[in-house]
Amino acid sequence: MSELNGKSGQRSLALRALQAALLASALAPLPALAQTAIETVTVTAERREEISQKVPISINVITSDKLDTSGVQNTLDLPQLASSLVTINGANASSFQTPFIRGVGSSSTLLGIDASVATYIDGVYQPFKAANLIDLYDIERIEILKGPQGTLFGRNATGGAINIVTNQPTDQFGARAEASYGRYDETVEKGFINAPLADGLFANLGVVARQGGDFIQNDFNGTKFGGVDSVTVNGKLLWAPSDRFEATAGVVYTNRDQSMATANATNVPGSIPVGTLPMFGGAASFTDYHADLNFNPRSTDSTIEGSLHLRYSFDDVDLVSISSYQMSHSHELLDYDSTSANVFSFNDFDRGETFTQEVQLLSTDKGPLQWILGAYYITDQQGYVPLQLLYVAPLPIDINTTNRTNGWAVFGQATYDFGEGTHLTGGLRFSQETHRLTGDETMPAVPLTLAGPIDLKKTFAKPTWRVSLDHAFTDDVMAYASYNRGFKSGGFNSTTVDPTQKPVDSEVLDAYEVGAKTQWWDHRVQLNVAAYYYDYSNIQVQRVDPSAGGAALLESAGSAYLYGFDGDLTVIPTEGLELHVGLGLEQSKYTRYDNASGYAYLGGFGVAETIDAKGTQLLFAPAVTLNLGGDYTFQFQDSSSLEIAANYAFSSHYKEVVGDGNFVRAYGVLNGSVTWNAPSDKFFLRLWGKNLTDQNDIGRLLNGTSYQKQLLQPITFGVSGGVKF
Repeated sequence: MSELNGKSGQRSLALRALQAALLASALAPLPALAQTAIETVTVTAERREEISQKVPISINVITSDKLDTSGVQNTLDLPQLASSLVTINGANASSFQTPFIRGVGSSSTLLGIDASVATYIDGVYQPFKAANLIDLYDIERIEILKGPQGTLFGRNATGGAINIVTNQPTDQFGARAEASYGRYDETVEKGFINAPLADGLFANLGVVARQGGDFIQNDFNGTKFGGVDSVTVNGKLLWAPSDRFEATAGVVYTNRDQSMATANATNVPGSIPVGTLPMFGGAASFTDYHADLNFNPRSTDSTIEGSLHLRYSFDDVDLVSISSYQMSHSHELLDYDSTSANVFSFNDFDRGETFTQEVQLLSTDKGPLQWILGAYYITDQQGYVPLQLLYVAPLPIDINTTNRTNGWAVFGQATYDFGEGTHLTGGLRFSQETHRLTGDETMPAVPLTLAGPIDLKKTFAKPTWRVSLDHAFTDDVMAYASYNRGFKSGGFNSTTVDPTQKPVDSEVLDAYEVGAKTQWWDHRVQLNVAAYYYDYSNIQVQRVDPSAGGAALLESAGSAYLYGFDGDLTVIPTEGLELHVGLGLEQSKYTRYDNASGYAYLGGFGVAETIDAKGTQLLFAPAVTLNLGGDYTFQFQDSSSLEIAANYAFSSHYKEVVGDGNFVRAYGVLNGSVTWNAPSDKFFLRLWGKNLTDQNDIGRLLNGTSYQKQLLQPITFGVSGGVKF
């Protein structure tokens, strides 16, 4: 019997060993069946579909797969994957998205003053900075175009453009859903569906909902803040009744309620916030991720956009029409003195409404000349309804102003193929727009009119152009040289009710660039490099106004130069492994900037100062930006896979305003993820982490009432899962 039991046990043990062997065989990594060549990416950087490596423009292209594994959740996170790009929360206090590329951008949150790096979604300009912190889902790709794009994208693209391309409806049914849970009880739900509705009629819909994530403790009232509660909806309806005509109607809706005012929560040790003086009796926090505020800050925004894209294909030319209407409402409530005393706060209600219309003619024949002609119109209205300045006295001061912009442009660009791989491109655009500022300043509780009414108007007009010569030495090696001019119109300070105020001048940027785009080793190595020199004049610089407790206004710096180098290297050294390095090096100086306004830190307080900023480094222009990334995929015999990804982004020190008060020190952020994909990619499970090195205090923000730390969200980790149908 014992012998029988022994044989039975041996058979059972052998069976278990066989099962384990079969399981191990199923899960053993194969010689990777993953990507063995760098993906060919199509872009619309020149308003027509072209292979990215053939376009003589410096471009970073971020695909949807990279977004999924990198920890990039919204447009604010894009520097994690793109060198020479800096993004900030406007005034470090709200959800204003104000990007800089190669040191060119605008940190202004003033209504009616456009960003100097334009954001587009499916070819539609996004005018509301408060609405441009966009959750990224249902994305085909993001194109980050470096350098002036003034010919094809307009006067609002002096530093470049961020072009977000969402998925187009197709004739195949598909759906997916996913959910995430992270530290600080943050939850995210995402869903997408694509469906054919009838012959030639297709639709898709994507939804992202985000809740929680409060990581700052308000010791004054015992609550937490810092998280986000948002919903983003993006839908399209495509009608293609024939090969010649298609119409796409789109809608984008965002509703965002956030309280990530980290820079107005924790004060710098040794500083003396005004609210802590005996006359006010307030308390202040000097401990990271702790606040002592008499209310929790918050910023809410609700925006809806409708668009209509029409395309008709004639024999040798396409006629394209892009129409859009956008409406936005936002509210910002900020405890600006960063103490428990009621010294100074903003209670800001904004409203915006924009209509745009663009018409294009694009050549489609196979001849040596390719061209595009177009016209553009915009009418934009943005206003404070009102902006309330709440001082110690319980009587608020209301600023009620509206900035109206009416603009138009005509443009054209052509590329001639001389044969033997040589192309010459020339483009020209003429833009004109009129800004009109109306409004008054009141004390409604009295009631009393303190200033105004005002009615100011100014028209700005400029030509912009592009000249580029490129030559393909082989199918995989192309070099180019270009000269571009960018232009952004001037405008009024919409928070200043002064009938004598002068508008800031129009920015002009002349950019000279040489670059090369190359691929090697059977497309397993891709190296793109560019060197540039910028001559920049009438630069719109945000300053601080001591009379308003440090409120942000604009002034013009005379001129500056910037020169630098961009490089992006992607390598697939072995099957399943992809590595990426992006590097940006830059030197910049103001060559003329008299009477620059800023703050100095003196004796625990912020002191307003006026300096000659000639010879100083441009604001938001770090000397070094660096991106390192890697992605390794294990492919198992049962067709499941395990993907390990990590990316690190570094920025050297830069200033945010002139003077010695406001700066961001050198810092780096590491994100990572491990993803298991089921056979046939039917579902996935992902473990992820953000800010894994736990970077926290990265800089200082000084205004007239306090000196605050600039804090990143601390290390965050979580799990995500999803299914695909």
